[in-house]
Amino acid sequence: MTIYATNADRPVAGLMYVPDSMEARGSPLPIAPFPGITNGTGDEVKAGDWGMDWTFTTLNRVEMDWWANLVTYGYPPATPGFPRNSHRFSYTGDGLALPAARVWGLDGRMIDFVTAVIYIPTWQKYQNGYFHDCIVRFRRMVVMVP
Repeated sequence: MTIYATNADRPVAGLMYVPDSMEARGSPLPIAPFPGITNGTGDEVKAGDWGMDWTFTTLNRVEMDWWANLVTYGYPPATPGFPRNSHRFSYTGDGLALPAARVWGLDGRMIDFVTAVIYIPTWQKYQNGYFHDCIVRFRRMVVMVP
């Protein structure tokens, strides 16, 4: 059962709600576009895209499989010698589908993104059926304009 009052507040990854077992766990760290760059006329412009690193103390096998299936990681590899480790998601624009991602912004409120590249989690060790010190990276995120 979700801990959020409405589905509009639930995190989304790859056009899907994040499973209940993970949605309120971990530590999300939003990465805003780099500020302070100026153009030729001295106006500030953004550099780069939004991103987020969502860290989890542990993920179990079912949770890791959810992320792996989301990014279609697996064998046989899409590229010879390498399994796919990320997937680019895009909002379809039909008004019914979920955004590519919905995650926390710098003020702690949810932001919808029209595109997002999501990577399979990296982890530091595997022990007793758990992946420890995991990071799920979201990159190349473009804010959805209402």
